[in-house]
Amino acid sequence: MSSESDAIAEGQAGYGAGTAAAELVAIAAALAERVARGSPGRWPAEADIVTRAAAHRLHAMELVDENRDAYASAVTVLEHPDDNLDVTVALGRTLLVLRRIGAVAADVAELCVAAAQQSDPDLVADAVCAAFYASSAARACAHLVSINLTTRSDDETLEAALADAERAESAAMAAEAAGGA
Repeated sequence: MSSESDAIAEGQAGYGAGTAAAELVAIAAALAERVARGSPGRWPAEADIVTRAAAHRLHAMELVDENRDAYASAVTVLEHPDDNLDVTVALGRTLLVLRRIGAVAADVAELCVAAAQQSDPDLVADAVCAAFYASSAARACAHLVSINLTTRSDDETLEAALADAERAESAAMAAEAAGGA
């Protein structure tokens, strides 16, 4: 993780807020997986939560790489905009990756609700914080989608990104409620 945060801090090509959001989703999924693994036999869906959280964690890590590549490509094309089609394609690719990060973030936040409700009491705080992290990542992705140069205010992609952010926020609030706060 420190190498990713170092790359972001140093401004390396392709590292920015989208990469950080994908990393945050992976961390949230890892915490959900930890909570489910640390609560053996507490609820019937525990194994399913472990499996789904692990899949989301791995997917988020793939999205870190995809976002880094898409963002680096978009920055390069914007620095040398020889062809409008290249610009549109590069920004569109970035937009799609951000949407996928936001959707996975919302899915992880929803997983965290079950983890917060059913897990070992000593691990509930991890589930709640994981939901907060996932919600923050979804909201960050919605913001990045909203400022993409190809996005219009009535864009379906923006609407879907905002819906994922709202879904993640609702899940985070439900996880927090389940955690006793």
